[in-house]
Amino acid sequence: MADSPVTSFAAPSVWISKGVLETQWTSWAGVTTGVTLQAPNLPDKTVAVHGTWGGATFVIEGSSDGTNYFTLNDTRGEGNPISLTADNIVTILENVRYIRGKTTGGTGTSLTVTLTSQSGQR
Repeated sequence: MADSPVTSFAAPSVWISKGVLETQWTSWAGVTTGVTLQAPNLPDKTVAVHGTWGGATFVIEGSSDGTNYFTLNDTRGEGNPISLTADNIVTILENVRYIRGKTTGGTGTSLTVTLTSQSGQR
């Protein structure tokens, strides 16, 4: 199955407090590449994923050019890629210009992905 952008959003991006942006993708299903977020001015990013996994794997990818994407790492450092197969919350190490989620595998998958981004100044 070819990748397709997520088209169902509960709330695409909402400022929840000064310097804190919440982006949420809902009804994330099947093999999907999420819509890209650009928020390099908000370097602290945490992603929470929960729902029905159905054997899927979820990764967070980043890019500096919007074309070439790579799996990002959690804050434990390089070599700890964000690759989830169950409900979890992780903090992202890198601050790239473009960031997106992606799922592979699985059947009957229905995930909610929430990315909270914040500036160092609040």
